[in-house]
Amino acid sequence: MQRIKIILAIVNLLIANFIDAQTRSNITVDCSFACRTNDSIFVYKFDGIAFADYKAVLATQITDTISTFKVTLPKSAHQFYYIGLDKQRVKPIILGKEDNVVLKADCSNIRSSKVENSPINTGYEATAGTVRGYISRTMAAIQRLQNASDTNTIKEVATTLFQVQADKNKFLDSLKNANPTLAKIAALDMYEEYLISEKQNMYNTEFDYFAENYFAKVDLSDPEYNYLPPLYESVKRYTQILSNMPDAAGLEKHVDALLARIPDSNKEAKRFALGAVIGMLRQQQHQSFGKYAQQYIDKYEKESPASSAFLKQQKKQLQTFTPGAEAPDFVMNDTTGKAVKLSDLRGKVVLVDFWASWCGPCRRENPNVRRVYDIYRSKGFEILGVSLDSNRERWLDAIQKDQLGWLHVSDLKGWQNEVAQLYGVSSIPHTMLVDKEGKIIVRGLRGDQLEAKLAELFK
Repeated sequence: MQRIKIILAIVNLLIANFIDAQTRSNITVDCSFACRTNDSIFVYKFDGIAFADYKAVLATQITDTISTFKVTLPKSAHQFYYIGLDKQRVKPIILGKEDNVVLKADCSNIRSSKVENSPINTGYEATAGTVRGYISRTMAAIQRLQNASDTNTIKEVATTLFQVQADKNKFLDSLKNANPTLAKIAALDMYEEYLISEKQNMYNTEFDYFAENYFAKVDLSDPEYNYLPPLYESVKRYTQILSNMPDAAGLEKHVDALLARIPDSNKEAKRFALGAVIGMLRQQQHQSFGKYAQQYIDKYEKESPASSAFLKQQKKQLQTFTPGAEAPDFVMNDTTGKAVKLSDLRGKVVLVDFWASWCGPCRRENPNVRRVYDIYRSKGFEILGVSLDSNRERWLDAIQKDQLGWLHVSDLKGWQNEVAQLYGVSSIPHTMLVDKEGKIIVRGLRGDQLEAKLAELFK
Protein backbone atom coordinates (compact mmCIF):
# COMPACT_ATOMS: atom_id res chain seq x y z
CA MET A 1 0.00 0.00 0.00
CA GLN A 2 2.81 2.35 0.94
CA ARG A 3 4.50 1.57 -2.38
CA ILE A 4 1.33 2.47 -4.31
CA LYS A 5 1.17 5.81 -2.48
CA ILE A 6 4.77 6.53 -3.43
CA ILE A 7 4.11 5.66 -7.07
CA LEU A 8 1.01 7.89 -7.11
CA ALA A 9 2.96 10.72 -5.55
CA ILE A 10 5.66 10.38 -8.22
CA VAL A 11 3.04 10.32 -10.98
CA ASN A 12 1.33 13.40 -9.57
CA LEU A 13 4.67 15.17 -9.33
CA LEU A 14 5.49 14.31 -12.93
CA ILE A 15 2.09 15.57 -14.09
CA ALA A 16 2.53 18.79 -12.11
CA ASN A 17 6.00 19.29 -13.55
CA PHE A 18 4.69 18.61 -17.05
CA ILE A 19 1.87 21.13 -16.64
CA ASP A 20 4.29 23.66 -15.15
CA ALA A 21 6.72 23.12 -18.04
CA GLN A 22 3.91 23.63 -20.53
CA THR A 23 2.89 26.83 -18.74
CA ARG A 24 6.47 28.09 -18.80
CA SER A 25 6.77 27.31 -22.51
CA ASN A 26 3.66 29.30 -23.44
CA ILE A 27 2.56 32.91 -23.34
CA THR A 28 -0.98 33.80 -22.36
CA VAL A 29 -2.62 36.99 -23.58
CA ASP A 30 -5.69 37.96 -21.57
CA CYS A 31 -7.84 39.95 -23.98
CA SER A 32 -10.90 42.07 -23.25
CA PHE A 33 -12.84 43.63 -26.12
CA ALA A 34 -15.14 46.49 -25.15
CA CYS A 35 -18.00 45.70 -27.50
CA ARG A 36 -20.41 42.96 -28.35
CA THR A 37 -18.42 40.75 -30.66
CA ASN A 38 -18.85 37.38 -32.20
CA ASP A 39 -17.71 34.51 -30.06
CA SER A 40 -14.19 34.60 -31.57
CA ILE A 41 -11.17 36.78 -32.10
CA PHE A 42 -8.31 35.98 -34.45
CA VAL A 43 -4.54 35.88 -34.30
CA TYR A 44 -2.71 36.62 -37.55
CA LYS A 45 0.84 36.69 -38.82
CA PHE A 46 2.05 38.77 -41.77
CA ASP A 47 3.41 37.12 -44.92
CA GLY A 48 4.65 40.26 -46.64
CA ILE A 49 1.48 40.68 -48.70
CA ALA A 50 -1.43 40.05 -46.33
CA PHE A 51 -2.35 38.81 -42.89
CA ALA A 52 -2.30 35.02 -42.73
CA ASP A 53 -4.57 33.10 -40.38
CA TYR A 54 -2.68 31.77 -37.36
CA LYS A 55 -5.42 30.75 -34.94
CA ALA A 56 -8.97 31.54 -33.83
CA VAL A 57 -9.77 31.92 -30.15
CA LEU A 58 -13.18 31.37 -28.57
CA ALA A 59 -14.50 33.74 -25.93
CA THR A 60 -14.31 32.72 -22.29
CA GLN A 61 -17.09 35.16 -21.39
CA ILE A 62 -19.50 37.40 -23.32
CA THR A 63 -21.63 40.18 -21.80
CA ASP A 64 -23.59 43.06 -23.30
CA THR A 65 -20.56 45.35 -23.16
CA ILE A 66 -17.42 43.23 -23.08
CA SER A 67 -16.04 39.93 -24.30
CA THR A 68 -13.00 38.22 -22.85
CA PHE A 69 -10.57 35.79 -24.45
CA LYS A 70 -7.45 33.89 -23.45
CA VAL A 71 -4.88 33.51 -26.23
CA THR A 72 -2.12 30.94 -25.76
CA LEU A 73 1.01 31.09 -27.92
CA PRO A 74 4.40 29.36 -27.77
CA LYS A 75 7.31 31.27 -26.30
CA SER A 76 9.97 32.25 -28.81
CA ALA A 77 12.18 35.11 -29.83
CA HIS A 78 10.27 38.39 -29.78
CA GLN A 79 8.06 38.63 -32.85
CA PHE A 80 4.95 40.42 -34.04
CA TYR A 81 1.47 38.95 -33.93
CA TYR A 82 -1.75 40.72 -34.91
CA ILE A 83 -4.83 40.19 -32.72
CA GLY A 84 -8.28 41.47 -33.60
CA LEU A 85 -11.82 40.98 -34.83
CA ASP A 86 -10.82 40.52 -38.48
CA LYS A 87 -7.95 41.34 -40.83
CA GLN A 88 -8.98 44.99 -41.10
CA ARG A 89 -9.22 45.51 -37.33
CA VAL A 90 -6.07 44.28 -35.63
CA LYS A 91 -3.60 45.38 -33.00
CA PRO A 92 0.08 44.64 -33.63
CA ILE A 93 1.66 43.18 -30.51
CA ILE A 94 5.16 41.90 -29.78
CA LEU A 95 5.16 38.53 -28.03
CA GLY A 96 7.77 35.93 -27.27
CA LYS A 97 9.19 35.81 -23.77
CA GLU A 98 6.62 37.15 -21.28
CA ASP A 99 4.50 34.76 -19.24
CA ASN A 100 1.34 36.85 -19.35
CA VAL A 101 0.28 39.95 -21.29
CA VAL A 102 -2.97 41.91 -21.06
CA LEU A 103 -4.69 43.41 -24.12
CA LYS A 104 -7.55 45.87 -23.57
CA ALA A 105 -9.29 46.68 -26.85
CA ASP A 106 -11.89 49.25 -27.82
CA CYS A 107 -13.69 47.80 -30.83
CA SER A 108 -14.25 51.26 -32.33
CA ASN A 109 -10.47 51.73 -32.58
CA ILE A 110 -8.62 48.43 -32.31
CA ARG A 111 -5.33 50.00 -33.38
CA SER A 112 -5.21 52.12 -30.21
CA SER A 113 -5.74 49.13 -27.89
CA LYS A 114 -3.68 49.10 -24.70
CA VAL A 115 -1.09 46.40 -24.05
CA GLU A 116 -0.24 45.99 -20.37
CA ASN A 117 2.19 43.91 -18.33
CA SER A 118 4.64 43.93 -21.24
CA PRO A 119 7.79 46.09 -21.08
CA ILE A 120 8.67 45.27 -24.71
CA ASN A 121 5.31 46.60 -25.98
CA THR A 122 5.43 49.66 -23.74
CA GLY A 123 8.92 50.32 -25.05
CA TYR A 124 7.83 49.76 -28.63
CA GLU A 125 5.00 52.29 -28.35
CA ALA A 126 7.39 54.84 -26.84
CA THR A 127 10.05 54.14 -29.47
CA ALA A 128 7.54 54.47 -32.31
CA GLY A 129 6.34 57.79 -30.87
CA THR A 130 9.89 59.12 -30.61
CA VAL A 131 10.72 58.07 -34.17
CA ARG A 132 7.51 59.70 -35.45
CA GLY A 133 8.66 62.89 -33.74
CA TYR A 134 11.99 62.80 -35.59
CA ILE A 135 10.21 62.20 -38.89
CA SER A 136 7.83 65.10 -38.21
CA ARG A 137 10.70 67.48 -37.40
CA THR A 138 12.57 66.38 -40.52
CA MET A 139 9.56 66.80 -42.80
CA ALA A 140 8.84 70.27 -41.38
CA ALA A 141 12.44 71.31 -42.09
CA ILE A 142 12.36 69.91 -45.62
CA GLN A 143 9.04 71.65 -46.30
CA ARG A 144 10.63 74.90 -45.18
CA LEU A 145 13.61 74.22 -47.43
CA GLN A 146 11.35 73.73 -50.45
CA ASN A 147 9.85 77.16 -49.85
CA ALA A 148 13.20 78.83 -49.11
CA SER A 149 14.53 81.56 -51.37
CA ASP A 150 17.52 82.83 -49.36
CA THR A 151 20.75 81.35 -48.06
CA ASN A 152 20.00 82.17 -44.42
CA THR A 153 16.91 79.96 -44.45
CA ILE A 154 18.88 77.14 -46.07
CA LYS A 155 21.53 77.42 -43.34
CA GLU A 156 18.84 77.40 -40.63
CA VAL A 157 17.25 74.29 -42.13
CA ALA A 158 20.63 72.57 -42.28
CA THR A 159 21.22 73.42 -38.61
CA THR A 160 17.83 71.94 -37.72
CA LEU A 161 18.57 68.75 -39.64
CA PHE A 162 21.99 68.42 -37.98
CA GLN A 163 20.29 68.66 -34.58
CA VAL A 164 17.62 66.11 -35.50
CA GLN A 165 20.31 63.71 -36.69
CA ALA A 166 22.31 64.19 -33.50
CA ASP A 167 19.19 63.46 -31.45
CA LYS A 168 18.48 60.35 -33.53
CA ASN A 169 22.02 59.03 -33.13
CA LYS A 170 21.94 59.59 -29.37
CA PHE A 171 18.56 57.88 -29.07
CA LEU A 172 19.70 54.90 -31.12
CA ASP A 173 22.86 54.48 -29.05
CA SER A 174 20.83 54.52 -25.82
CA LEU A 175 18.46 51.86 -27.18
CA LYS A 176 21.30 49.55 -28.19
CA ASN A 177 22.18 49.21 -24.52
CA ALA A 178 18.65 49.28 -23.10
CA ASN A 179 16.84 47.02 -25.57
CA PRO A 180 18.58 45.65 -28.68
CA THR A 181 15.29 44.58 -30.29
CA LEU A 182 13.86 48.10 -30.10
CA ALA A 183 17.18 49.47 -31.35
CA LYS A 184 16.87 47.30 -34.45
CA ILE A 185 13.37 48.66 -35.05
CA ALA A 186 14.44 52.28 -34.53
CA ALA A 187 17.46 51.85 -36.83
CA LEU A 188 15.05 51.39 -39.74
CA ASP A 189 14.24 55.12 -39.61
CA MET A 190 17.59 56.71 -38.80
CA TYR A 191 18.42 57.93 -42.33
CA GLU A 192 20.81 60.88 -42.53
CA GLU A 193 19.42 63.49 -44.93
CA TYR A 194 21.36 64.24 -48.10
CA LEU A 195 21.59 67.96 -47.31
CA ILE A 196 23.79 67.38 -44.24
CA SER A 197 25.75 64.34 -45.38
CA GLU A 198 29.49 64.46 -45.94
CA LYS A 199 29.02 61.85 -48.68
CA GLN A 200 27.15 64.08 -51.14
CA ASN A 201 30.03 64.30 -53.60
CA MET A 202 30.31 60.51 -53.80
CA TYR A 203 27.02 60.16 -55.72
CA ASN A 204 25.76 61.30 -59.09
CA THR A 205 22.23 62.02 -57.86
CA GLU A 206 20.35 62.40 -54.59
CA PHE A 207 18.39 59.26 -55.53
CA ASP A 208 21.64 57.28 -55.61
CA TYR A 209 22.66 58.65 -52.21
CA PHE A 210 19.24 57.89 -50.74
CA ALA A 211 19.17 54.35 -52.11
CA GLU A 212 22.56 53.40 -50.72
CA ASN A 213 22.25 55.14 -47.35
CA TYR A 214 18.63 54.82 -46.25
CA PHE A 215 19.40 51.60 -44.37
CA ALA A 216 22.99 52.50 -43.47
CA LYS A 217 22.38 51.88 -39.76
CA VAL A 218 20.60 48.56 -40.32
CA ASP A 219 22.30 45.17 -40.35
CA LEU A 220 19.96 43.34 -42.72
CA SER A 221 21.85 40.10 -42.15
CA ASP A 222 20.65 40.06 -38.53
CA PRO A 223 18.23 37.11 -38.20
CA GLU A 224 16.05 39.03 -35.73
CA TYR A 225 14.60 40.98 -38.68
CA ASN A 226 12.79 37.75 -39.56
CA TYR A 227 10.45 38.60 -36.69
CA LEU A 228 10.18 42.38 -37.15
CA PRO A 229 7.52 43.46 -39.68
CA PRO A 230 8.41 47.18 -39.15
CA LEU A 231 11.01 46.34 -41.79
CA TYR A 232 8.06 46.15 -44.18
CA GLU A 233 6.95 49.75 -43.52
CA SER A 234 10.49 51.11 -43.89
CA VAL A 235 11.09 49.33 -47.20
CA LYS A 236 7.71 50.57 -48.37
CA ARG A 237 8.73 54.18 -47.67
CA TYR A 238 12.07 53.51 -49.38
CA THR A 239 10.31 52.20 -52.49
CA GLN A 240 7.90 55.14 -52.53
CA ILE A 241 10.81 57.57 -52.86
CA LEU A 242 12.52 55.49 -55.55
CA SER A 243 9.27 55.24 -57.53
CA ASN A 244 9.82 58.91 -58.38
CA MET A 245 12.97 58.07 -60.34
CA PRO A 246 12.66 58.96 -64.03
CA ASP A 247 13.08 55.39 -65.26
CA ALA A 248 12.18 51.92 -64.01
CA ALA A 249 15.72 50.62 -64.55
CA GLY A 250 17.07 52.96 -61.88
CA LEU A 251 14.49 51.85 -59.34
CA GLU A 252 15.07 48.17 -60.10
CA LYS A 253 18.84 48.53 -59.75
CA HIS A 254 18.50 49.93 -56.24
CA VAL A 255 15.70 47.60 -55.14
CA ASP A 256 17.64 44.57 -56.37
CA ALA A 257 20.70 45.75 -54.44
CA LEU A 258 18.63 46.16 -51.27
CA LEU A 259 17.08 42.69 -51.55
CA ALA A 260 20.54 41.22 -52.16
CA ARG A 261 21.67 42.62 -48.79
CA ILE A 262 19.22 40.29 -47.05
CA PRO A 263 20.66 36.75 -47.01
CA ASP A 264 18.41 33.91 -48.14
CA SER A 265 18.74 32.46 -44.64
CA ASN A 266 16.71 35.46 -43.41
CA LYS A 267 13.70 34.11 -45.25
CA GLU A 268 10.97 36.08 -43.48
CA ALA A 269 12.92 39.34 -43.55
CA LYS A 270 13.36 38.91 -47.29
CA ARG A 271 9.66 38.24 -47.63
CA PHE A 272 8.77 41.39 -45.64
CA ALA A 273 11.08 43.48 -47.86
CA LEU A 274 9.88 41.98 -51.14
CA GLY A 275 6.26 42.34 -50.03
CA ALA A 276 6.85 46.00 -49.19
CA VAL A 277 8.32 46.67 -52.63
CA ILE A 278 5.34 44.95 -54.24
CA GLY A 279 2.83 46.79 -52.05
CA MET A 280 4.16 50.23 -52.91
CA LEU A 281 4.66 49.52 -56.62
CA ARG A 282 1.10 48.19 -56.82
CA GLN A 283 -0.16 51.30 -55.06
CA GLN A 284 1.78 53.48 -57.50
CA GLN A 285 0.66 51.38 -60.49
CA HIS A 286 4.38 51.19 -61.33
CA GLN A 287 5.53 49.24 -64.36
CA SER A 288 8.03 47.27 -62.23
CA PHE A 289 5.25 45.74 -60.14
CA GLY A 290 5.02 42.64 -62.32
CA LYS A 291 8.70 41.78 -61.95
CA TYR A 292 8.64 41.71 -58.16
CA ALA A 293 5.19 40.15 -57.92
CA GLN A 294 6.50 37.25 -60.00
CA GLN A 295 9.51 36.92 -57.71
CA TYR A 296 7.16 36.54 -54.74
CA ILE A 297 5.01 33.99 -56.56
CA ASP A 298 8.08 31.97 -57.57
CA LYS A 299 9.47 31.88 -54.02
CA TYR A 300 6.42 31.68 -51.79
CA GLU A 301 3.45 30.28 -53.70
CA LYS A 302 3.46 26.97 -51.81
CA GLU A 303 3.61 28.69 -48.42
CA SER A 304 1.30 31.61 -49.23
CA PRO A 305 -1.14 30.41 -51.91
CA ALA A 306 -3.77 33.07 -51.17
CA SER A 307 -1.31 35.97 -51.44
CA SER A 308 0.21 34.47 -54.59
CA ALA A 309 -3.23 34.10 -56.18
CA PHE A 310 -3.95 37.74 -55.33
CA LEU A 311 -0.71 38.86 -56.98
CA LYS A 312 -1.48 36.84 -60.11
CA GLN A 313 -4.84 38.58 -60.36
CA GLN A 314 -3.22 41.99 -59.84
CA LYS A 315 -0.59 41.28 -62.49
CA LYS A 316 -3.30 40.38 -64.98
CA GLN A 317 -5.26 43.53 -64.17
CA LEU A 318 -2.27 45.85 -64.44
CA GLN A 319 -1.21 44.36 -67.78
CA THR A 320 -4.30 46.10 -69.13
CA PHE A 321 -2.64 49.40 -68.31
CA THR A 322 0.86 48.86 -69.66
CA PRO A 323 2.30 51.48 -72.03
CA GLY A 324 0.98 50.96 -75.55
CA ALA A 325 -2.27 49.34 -74.41
CA GLU A 326 -5.52 51.10 -75.20
CA ALA A 327 -6.84 53.05 -72.23
CA PRO A 328 -10.23 51.61 -71.19
CA ASP A 329 -12.98 53.99 -72.22
CA PHE A 330 -15.38 55.38 -69.66
CA VAL A 331 -18.22 57.87 -69.37
CA MET A 332 -18.96 60.06 -66.35
CA ASN A 333 -20.83 63.30 -65.69
CA ASP A 334 -19.04 66.63 -65.50
CA THR A 335 -19.75 69.52 -63.11
CA THR A 336 -22.90 70.46 -65.05
CA GLY A 337 -24.26 66.92 -65.27
CA LYS A 338 -23.20 66.43 -68.90
CA ALA A 339 -21.79 63.00 -69.80
CA VAL A 340 -18.12 63.04 -70.85
CA LYS A 341 -16.33 60.09 -72.48
CA LEU A 342 -12.58 59.63 -72.58
CA SER A 343 -12.88 58.66 -76.24
CA ASP A 344 -14.44 62.08 -76.96
CA LEU A 345 -10.93 63.49 -76.51
CA ARG A 346 -9.25 61.43 -79.24
CA GLY A 347 -6.87 63.59 -81.23
CA LYS A 348 -5.43 65.15 -78.08
CA VAL A 349 -2.83 64.05 -75.56
CA VAL A 350 -4.87 63.58 -72.38
CA LEU A 351 -3.80 63.49 -68.76
CA VAL A 352 -6.36 61.54 -66.73
CA ASP A 353 -5.83 63.02 -63.27
CA PHE A 354 -7.28 61.21 -60.23
CA TRP A 355 -7.62 63.59 -57.29
CA ALA A 356 -9.99 64.89 -54.58
CA SER A 357 -10.66 68.13 -52.72
CA TRP A 358 -9.66 66.47 -49.42
CA CYS A 359 -6.32 65.17 -50.77
CA GLY A 360 -3.53 67.47 -49.55
CA PRO A 361 -0.83 66.17 -51.95
CA CYS A 362 -3.29 66.55 -54.84
CA ARG A 363 -4.04 70.16 -53.95
CA ARG A 364 -0.33 70.94 -53.58
CA GLU A 365 0.33 69.42 -57.00
CA ASN A 366 -2.44 71.42 -58.71
CA PRO A 367 -0.32 74.57 -59.33
CA ASN A 368 2.21 72.44 -61.25
CA VAL A 369 -0.54 70.79 -63.29
CA ARG A 370 -2.12 74.17 -64.02
CA ARG A 371 1.22 75.54 -65.19
CA VAL A 372 1.88 72.75 -67.72
CA TYR A 373 -1.73 72.95 -68.87
CA ASP A 374 -1.30 76.63 -69.68
CA ILE A 375 1.88 75.85 -71.64
CA TYR A 376 0.61 72.93 -73.74
CA ARG A 377 -3.18 73.27 -74.04
CA SER A 378 -2.86 75.21 -77.31
CA LYS A 379 -0.67 72.41 -78.71
CA GLY A 380 -3.24 69.67 -78.21
CA PHE A 381 -2.95 68.83 -74.51
CA GLU A 382 -6.04 68.24 -72.38
CA ILE A 383 -6.66 67.20 -68.79
CA LEU A 384 -9.59 65.14 -67.56
CA GLY A 385 -9.83 65.38 -63.80
CA VAL A 386 -11.53 62.41 -62.12
CA SER A 387 -12.50 63.35 -58.56
CA LEU A 388 -12.84 60.86 -55.73
CA ASP A 389 -14.97 63.31 -53.80
CA SER A 390 -18.29 62.41 -52.24
CA ASN A 391 -19.35 65.99 -51.47
CA ARG A 392 -20.34 67.98 -54.55
CA GLU A 393 -19.92 71.42 -52.96
CA ARG A 394 -16.39 70.70 -51.76
CA TRP A 395 -15.47 69.32 -55.17
CA LEU A 396 -16.71 72.41 -57.00
CA ASP A 397 -15.18 74.74 -54.41
CA ALA A 398 -11.74 73.12 -54.84
CA ILE A 399 -11.96 73.46 -58.63
CA GLN A 400 -12.70 77.16 -58.25
CA LYS A 401 -10.15 77.89 -55.53
CA ASP A 402 -7.34 76.06 -57.33
CA GLN A 403 -8.35 77.60 -60.69
CA LEU A 404 -8.50 74.27 -62.49
CA GLY A 405 -9.76 75.28 -65.91
CA TRP A 406 -9.97 71.85 -67.54
CA LEU A 407 -12.58 69.09 -67.75
CA HIS A 408 -13.76 67.53 -64.50
CA VAL A 409 -15.93 64.48 -63.85
CA SER A 410 -17.08 62.59 -60.76
CA ASP A 411 -19.80 60.20 -59.63
CA LEU A 412 -19.34 61.46 -56.03
CA LYS A 413 -18.82 57.92 -54.72
CA GLY A 414 -15.48 58.62 -53.02
CA TRP A 415 -13.12 55.65 -53.16
CA GLN A 416 -15.85 53.67 -54.90
CA ASN A 417 -15.58 55.97 -57.93
CA GLU A 418 -16.27 53.73 -60.92
CA VAL A 419 -13.41 55.05 -63.06
CA ALA A 420 -10.95 54.69 -60.18
CA GLN A 421 -12.17 51.12 -59.73
CA LEU A 422 -11.82 50.45 -63.47
CA TYR A 423 -8.25 51.79 -63.48
CA GLY A 424 -7.21 50.07 -60.24
CA VAL A 425 -6.43 53.35 -58.46
CA SER A 426 -5.61 52.74 -54.80
CA SER A 427 -3.94 56.05 -53.93
CA ILE A 428 -4.07 59.65 -55.10
CA PRO A 429 -2.78 61.77 -56.70
CA HIS A 430 -2.50 59.39 -59.61
CA THR A 431 -2.24 60.11 -63.32
CA MET A 432 -2.37 58.37 -66.66
CA LEU A 433 -1.08 60.02 -69.83
CA VAL A 434 -2.92 58.93 -72.99
CA ASP A 435 -1.84 59.65 -76.58
CA LYS A 436 -3.93 61.00 -79.46
CA GLU A 437 -5.02 57.49 -80.47
CA GLY A 438 -6.19 56.64 -76.95
CA LYS A 439 -3.19 54.48 -76.06
CA ILE A 440 -1.45 54.64 -72.71
CA ILE A 441 1.87 56.48 -72.71
CA VAL A 442 2.77 56.25 -69.04
CA ARG A 443 1.25 56.22 -65.56
CA GLY A 444 2.09 58.11 -62.42
CA LEU A 445 3.81 61.21 -63.81
CA ARG A 446 3.62 64.52 -62.00
CA GLY A 447 5.78 67.55 -61.30
CA ASP A 448 9.04 67.77 -63.25
CA GLN A 449 8.57 64.30 -64.76
CA LEU A 450 5.23 65.28 -66.28
CA GLU A 451 6.66 68.51 -67.66
CA ALA A 452 9.65 66.67 -69.18
CA LYS A 453 7.41 64.09 -70.86
CA LEU A 454 5.13 66.78 -72.31
CA ALA A 455 8.15 68.70 -73.60
CA GLU A 456 9.28 65.50 -75.32
CA LEU A 457 5.85 64.86 -76.86
CA PHE A 458 5.29 68.40 -78.11
CA LYS A 459 8.80 69.31 -79.23
